[in-house]
Amino acid sequence: MTKDKEIKFEQPSEILILMNRYLMVITAIIIIGILSLGYFFLLAPKIESIKEIEKKTSDIEERKVLNENLLTKIKELQNQYDDLISDREGQLAYLMKVIPDDPQVAELFVLTERLAKQRGFELLAIDVSESATTAANNNVGNGADSSDGLEGGTEISSSLKSMTVHVSLSYEDIVVEDGEKSEDGVEKETPYQIFKQYLVDLENNLRLMDIQSVAFGALEPDSGTVLTFNLDIITYHK
Repeated sequence: MTKDKEIKFEQPSEILILMNRYLMVITAIIIIGILSLGYFFLLAPKIESIKEIEKKTSDIEERKVLNENLLTKIKELQNQYDDLISDREGQLAYLMKVIPDDPQVAELFVLTERLAKQRGFELLAIDVSESATTAANNNVGNGADSSDGLEGGTEISSSLKSMTVHVSLSYEDIVVEDGEKSEDGVEKETPYQIFKQYLVDLENNLRLMDIQSVAFGALEPDSGTVLTFNLDIITYHK
């Protein structure tokens, strides 16, 4: 009987055994590595690019909103400017209706004296001198020349004529102590306070005027002092 031959199998190496034992783990590591490399080298740049595009889009939207708000403000300012022009033209038209067509010197004399007497002043002298239209342009048309669209106001103001009125008044002073009151309990007014009220009366009664200058004497301590007041008024007519 022949002796059976022994069949010997080659034993796998330890490395193969280990790889076979941890095949799932190694496979998972390889897959995770591939995914990680793909993310960092492929997906990450794409994501950053998308973020930059989104940021640029957001900035564009913000600029669009700001531009729309700015446009709205510009339209509001334009409407306000148009309203201002319309109102200014209306005021200038009304002003031309109020301003007399002639100097009305006699009426000016009567009004100045009547208002002076109402405040206890005596009209010493009044003198009228015709002025050039420059004064009217400087005072009435001030600001009209510097704005576009107000050429009409410039034309109106340039058609005005000015007249300077020199007024001299006197007031018999009765010395008033600070805080002194009359019999009815009202605090007495000084001559300077009364003169200020007279100027207010002029402004309220004359159609259009500018007080150019005011001069007055010093208040003496002696009772019965007569104070003098001088003022130059500019009035306007067509």
